[in-house]
Amino acid sequence: MSNCKGTDSPNGAPTFRADAVIGRGRAFDYLAWYQAVTSVEIVSSIPDRTNLIGEIRWRPPIYGTCSPAHFRKIELEEIGVFPIDQARLDHFFPHLAQGTSYAIHDISLANGMAIKGRKVGPRQWRRPDGKLEVIVYPSPPTIAELMGSAA
Repeated sequence: MSNCKGTDSPNGAPTFRADAVIGRGRAFDYLAWYQAVTSVEIVSSIPDRTNLIGEIRWRPPIYGTCSPAHFRKIELEEIGVFPIDQARLDHFFPHLAQGTSYAIHDISLANGMAIKGRKVGPRQWRRPDGKLEVIVYPSPPTIAELMGSAA
């Protein structure tokens, strides 16, 4: 779990966005890639553990890389680690893909970290028979829901 500082408020005050890494891997056993979910809304201060678990809702995943230098540049900071239930993750975010192409093309996680609100646009996946199918996501979950427990 990390947060990223910004100045997205109308008055220029610091704001924060929370991102949670939900998966990771390596392309060719070398190039690292990550799957992350971003908070639905911007928060005015760094959230505490209670807010992270029970109040903040999460959008479908983004994919990309994040080198140590980029990690520092976009001011990411670790604020917690949570035991996510893979079955719950699969329920809320079906059809998770690997980030191999993002690693090969060095596409950063930062490219998808913008706060876009609660509405999720249509996403598609290619079925084994080659046809595209729209992915229908449940409403955005909290960390408690991803853990399979109540807040």
